[in-house]
Amino acid sequence: MEETITLDMFKKSMLTSVSGHLDMLMKRKKRNIAFPQEKQEQAIELVFKISELYKLSPFDVASSKRSRELVFARCILTVELLRKYYTKTNIGVVLFHGHAAIVYSVKNHLKLIKTKNKEYQGCLGHYKNYLKEMGFDKISINDQPSGVSLFCYQ
Repeated sequence: MEETITLDMFKKSMLTSVSGHLDMLMKRKKRNIAFPQEKQEQAIELVFKISELYKLSPFDVASSKRSRELVFARCILTVELLRKYYTKTNIGVVLFHGHAAIVYSVKNHLKLIKTKNKEYQGCLGHYKNYLKEMGFDKISINDQPSGVSLFCYQ
């Protein structure tokens, strides 16, 4: 029998890991990465919500596993975090990836939309329903600074 992971359990575990990852990055790059605790908590809660939306383990979504379902969930999570004005570096910190992996995730998202991948379209349908439940009638998400449209529904 699988143990149910609660938001509090996940948040406690992830905050410790994210803080350690952030410290390691700042030491290696010898620069400060602005990522307040409150924003970290909000991002972790979003990882949990997206994992629930797609019926995945939140720890798997925040891992480096590359199964199709996890890649799709991470792409949509990246888009959602960009919608909430997180930087690609901060998204990478929460997902334990580098900035380049997040840029690749955005490119992968655009490629999957362009090729009309049926599985990914289904995932986007779940994401649209999630946004509607949150009270959004219309939404447009653009990548910064390029301005490329990542997601739009009306």
